[in-house]
Amino acid sequence: PPTSLPPPTPSMSAEPAGEETGRGRSRSPRRAEEQSPSSEQLKCSEDEDEEDEAEEAQEDEAERAWQLMRQVEAADLRLEDAEACLREVEGDGATDDEDDEGGAEELRMVTDMDLRRRRILELTRAEDEARATRLREEAQLLGDIRARVEEQARELRQKEAERLGLGGAASSTATAGIASKRMTPEEAKQVEHKKVMSWLREQLHQLPTLAKTQGKGAIPNLADRIYTHVMRRLNAPDKVPYAVMRELAHVFCDKQTDPILRKLVFFLLNELCRPLRRDPSSRSLKFVRHAAWECLKASTAAKLQPEEQQFYTRFLRKQSDRSQDSSHIWNAAGPPGTAESKEWHARLSRWESAIMSGKSLVAPEGQTRK
Repeated sequence: PPTSLPPPTPSMSAEPAGEETGRGRSRSPRRAEEQSPSSEQLKCSEDEDEEDEAEEAQEDEAERAWQLMRQVEAADLRLEDAEACLREVEGDGATDDEDDEGGAEELRMVTDMDLRRRRILELTRAEDEARATRLREEAQLLGDIRARVEEQARELRQKEAERLGLGGAASSTATAGIASKRMTPEEAKQVEHKKVMSWLREQLHQLPTLAKTQGKGAIPNLADRIYTHVMRRLNAPDKVPYAVMRELAHVFCDKQTDPILRKLVFFLLNELCRPLRRDPSSRSLKFVRHAAWECLKASTAAKLQPEEQQFYTRFLRKQSDRSQDSSHIWNAAGPPGTAESKEWHARLSRWESAIMSGKSLVAPEGQTRK
């Protein structure tokens, strides 16, 4: 700050008050000149004041320049910080844009997958509905067909029973019972099987009477009826032949069966093997041949007289004294020389030995011996 001039000092030789009072109020010119500042002193003081003011102004200017430089530096720093922040913001914005683009792509993929999944579900639902409708229609159609088939089967059973002589009171009662009860196809088949087997059993026990009334044609006629009305009617080529041959074996081995009935049953077995000679490779006839072998094995359990043993073994290889033809049983595997024929003849040789020796080829438990 500028320095102020010192105040003028009073004269060191002040007059006493009595003197001043005695001389009056006036001073001498010399003393007044000494006491008042001169013009040079005043000028010097003014110059000094101006210099001080100039120095003060320079200092103020320097201070303002320094402050301005500080502000500029601070502004530069703030500018650099702002540019760095701007760069970071731009970088984050680019990353966000990339993330947004990736998220949008994933969203589109998920949306497409959802649309495909929805289409698949809609198609699956439509297919299920169409399948269910088709199954309902087929079930209704099958129900109608079953009803018609059962009605026709009842009518055919009634007609067949009447034609075969089974249409008496018992047959009418059974037919009425079957008609009154609605059965499943499997139950109807079982009832039909039992009824047919019962008819066959009755026919076997009536063979002597049929032979007397019909003569030589009784056995061939019964064999034809067994093929037509039993095997083909039940329509089970892998099961029905075995059931038929079991009935023949049961009658043949029964202790109450006399030799005449036993011989007629054996003739019937021979006649049932007649078709096997014409077509030995037929699949259904192979079942008949195998069932006939089971019947022959079971027949070895019968208690035969020596005359019966010799008759059956002789009949097997030569069924008539007037010709040299072998039996239909012997030729059931086709012409000789084939592998099937050789195997079949080997089995029949075993049967001949068992008949002549009285040894059974069937185990006591009912199982076939090896």
